[in-house]
Amino acid sequence: MAVAIATASEALRTRGEIERIRTKLQQTEQELAEYTKLVPRAGNAPWIYDHMKRFDEMSAEAGGLAKEGGYRANESVKNGLTIERWEAHLDQSTPRAFQSSISGETEVNCWDLADISLTPSELENMGAKSRKKAALALKECGFLVLDSLLPKEQIQRMRDAYNTFRETKRAEKYFRYPCQGKGRFEYMLPFEPPFNSSNAPYHNPQLRSIILDFLGGPFKLELMTVINSSPGSGDQRWHQGWRYLFHGEERLPPYSIVVGIPLADVSSEMGPTQFCPRRKLRFYHGFRCDEGEVLGIGSTSGSVILFDYKLLHRGPANDSPFFRPMISMVFSRMFFVNAEAYVNRGISLLQTLHQRRFHLSMDDSLRTTEVHSTCQLTNYRSFVSV
Repeated sequence: MAVAIATASEALRTRGEIERIRTKLQQTEQELAEYTKLVPRAGNAPWIYDHMKRFDEMSAEAGGLAKEGGYRANESVKNGLTIERWEAHLDQSTPRAFQSSISGETEVNCWDLADISLTPSELENMGAKSRKKAALALKECGFLVLDSLLPKEQIQRMRDAYNTFRETKRAEKYFRYPCQGKGRFEYMLPFEPPFNSSNAPYHNPQLRSIILDFLGGPFKLELMTVINSSPGSGDQRWHQGWRYLFHGEERLPPYSIVVGIPLADVSSEMGPTQFCPRRKLRFYHGFRCDEGEVLGIGSTSGSVILFDYKLLHRGPANDSPFFRPMISMVFSRMFFVNAEAYVNRGISLLQTLHQRRFHLSMDDSLRTTEVHSTCQLTNYRSFVSV
């Protein structure tokens, strides 16, 4: 009798162990499927190899100059080491406030909606005049509004897809993204329809031409998330997307831009993103914005807001009874990576792989342009075959 009981007990224990292993196997297979269902990665774009070759040539020139032990910019180095072209480029790509100790009058009023927004008609006829207006607003003020750029039906589809995705277990497990501020939550978007469709927002030709004009060279979609501000959420602290590259008072061309797409009409009570126009340096005491300088812009569904990654901004409190979801896309030059987003925030590998797909899906012909060779001395090799 005792032997029979022991045998039965062992059989039950073994059966339980088998079930545990089967459950673990099923979980592992489901997790593996999250990785394998992604489309196979593409090879490196042709322009990457062009930039690698150009970088190698310029490195060889710089090395030859050092060996000569002299400074003969226009004799031994075909691209030259004089700074006139570089200063001219800075004059075109940085605010006029840099050109003197006192900020003088500019061609744009950063608190006048007519100066810092493009109307639907201006977007439809996206000629040199509209592009110049957009470039000036981004350069001097640090932000730009594109009124009714996207169809409301597309916004609703993306909102419905986001709401459905947000309720899944995989969203909470793999795609939850740390977000600053009380009452806010953020999810990275998966590389799935409708977020990766041919008419996805990052494929919009008007938007991409503006980004290309602003960044002045090859760029990538570095991050795509939805930030949701809940009813009763508090004020965020004033912040910038990234600290300075080398020095707090540096004068450098822009290297990254944020594109915000509200997934609903945003009233003043819902807490539209606030900006501190022209505050694009990291040496402002306390990182605050004086009350008289704060600018918050309500918007209707389909409008898009762009702002310099260095611009001082924040999400204010949501005093309405409604959620305020907003797609946030970060585009950046190829040399720049927000390492803090990957290291300090504990981003999962799966998120990184999905984001890589967005990066590779962009049409290379629309994100490249010719720029001065003095701006190209950047090591692109470290971003190849990642």
